[in-house]
Amino acid sequence: MPRPVVLVAHDPAWAARAEGLIAALHAAVPRVFGAVHHMGSTAIPGLPAKPVIDLLAEVEGLEALEGARGALAGLGWRRRGENGLAGRRYFTRDDPETGTRAAQLHVYRAETRRLPGIWPSATACAPSPPRRTPMRRKRPAAPPSTPTTARPMRRANRPRRTGWRRRRWGMGAPDA
Repeated sequence: MPRPVVLVAHDPAWAARAEGLIAALHAAVPRVFGAVHHMGSTAIPGLPAKPVIDLLAEVEGLEALEGARGALAGLGWRRRGENGLAGRRYFTRDDPETGTRAAQLHVYRAETRRLPGIWPSATACAPSPPRRTPMRRKRPAAPPSTPTTARPMRRANRPRRTGWRRRRWGMGAPDA
């Protein structure tokens, strides 16, 4: 049965909880994890979110993570396998008092350049770079001092050609 999704207002304590979880991971299994990021909606200040801390961890090799399973279980992390995403190791941690999900840990190899649908908080909060060229270039407007009659004649204002279309399509001579 799926868990109900409940969104709550942003809690500033989420960042401190994430830092505590990251410090506990590094202390329990030193030199296994490279960078560990707080990510997801709880990492973005002011955004309503599910009260579940998402962490993204990098490891040199997934084999090294297998040796740390006991230490992770001692911290309350439960192994869930790939859980639908190839190349990922997924762990969950429940709150011991309420039994509700408190945190999720997504582990990938450090060589994985493009993580599917997962962005660390640093990139989620950073402003996007400005575009180099606009989507559609606008034609520069005529200077205000130039009268509209000085513009070149448009197709509708050109002198009419006498019947070349009619002759081409066999419609006879043009009207007089």
